[in-house]
Amino acid sequence: MRKRAQTTLEYAVIFAVIAAALITMSVYMKRGIQGRLRSNIEQLNEGAFYSPGITNGTITTRTKSTERSDAHNIPFNLTNNETGSDTITNTNSLIHIETEREEEVEPFRKEPKR
Repeated sequence: MRKRAQTTLEYAVIFAVIAAALITMSVYMKRGIQGRLRSNIEQLNEGAFYSPGITNGTITTRTKSTERSDAHNIPFNLTNNETGSDTITNTNSLIHIETEREEEVEPFRKEPKR
């Protein structure tokens, strides 16, 4: 009976040590994941990190489009010495889109508390 109680106690201590280790590691894992997420966001935003309340930005988009159409009449011969014509239209379109993005991020110490 005594040996059985000692074994149960040993298992409980091992379980408590493992649980404490996992809880301690979870803090470091969480910080690592947050750091990787922040790094990816900064990479996507070209170094600017979005934070509500301190990020001001403007986006300007200019679109210039040019279209040119040429129509040609093509004559052709039909049966019984009759003639006809078809119209062929050639259209060229040129679209130029220019986007300007300006973003200003205040230092994090100015960020309002939530």
